[in-house]
Amino acid sequence: MADKIKLGEISKNLKITNKDIIAKLAEFGVELKSSASVVDEETIGLIFDIYTEMNQVSEEEIREMREAALKKARE
Repeated sequence: MADKIKLGEISKNLKITNKDIIAKLAEFGVELKSSASVVDEETIGLIFDIYTEMNQVSEEEIREMREAALKKARE
């Protein structure tokens, strides 16, 4: 089974509002309604890809944040 995590956890880790993430994902055809929305591993990857591009975050920083989010999802 794929790992899942609530959008609110991701936005908190990235310090981005849920609203901003939801709007950006909508541009990619991913529809989420609120911070309680559960996202799968593929969407988590997309969020981190978007965040990296938007903020010029290093690959190492994004890898660490992604691993932390996935670890949280597994707990």
